[in-house]
Amino acid sequence: MIIEPERYYGVNYPFIVLNDVFTEDECKKIQDDGSSLILDDAKIGGDEAGFDPSVRKSKNSFIHYSEESSWFFNKLKDASEYVNNMYFQYDLHGFSSIQYSEYDHNLSHYNWHMDLQVLKDINFSSLGLTRKLSASVILNKPSDYSGGEFQIYTRPNGTAEYTVVQEQGSVIFFPSFALHRVTPVTEGIRKSLVLWVEGPKFK
Repeated sequence: MIIEPERYYGVNYPFIVLNDVFTEDECKKIQDDGSSLILDDAKIGGDEAGFDPSVRKSKNSFIHYSEESSWFFNKLKDASEYVNNMYFQYDLHGFSSIQYSEYDHNLSHYNWHMDLQVLKDINFSSLGLTRKLSASVILNKPSDYSGGEFQIYTRPNGTAEYTVVQEQGSVIFFPSFALHRVTPVTEGIRKSLVLWVEGPKFK
């Protein structure tokens, strides 16, 4: 089943949710694989950036394509292609890795941000691919934790703060330039996957 915002002619979609992309057993297997990784404190802005727990507080690691991970990489590839063809129509090449994240009950969160990476120092020789379509998978049941809501701005002026309801195994897709956040987790642990589908620069 697809959850989508109201259809308006000529308006881009702020997000699309696909339910039941992964079964409960599949989510459990991904959780087990993710929890076995070495989880580090999440950084802001990539490897060269530092830590700021007022902005981002969580643990994560990256999963790369392998024989063991190919089954869920392929599922997410198919889902990304379907959603993009149906709703976004971006020029996309694919994704190379997936981030596994855990937000624990110590008020782990990620404040308002966008996934589109912008250089602090202008470097005109920096060419290549850019993040265009972001996706987030909820791996455990919402009843396993409190807080940890995914919220996204659905209007350019920032006046429409929308909480997206996701069930275990669902995937939300949204433009990488959209402002979004994960609210503080107050009980339990929120487990998720995040990926960024890349393509040529917007034009």
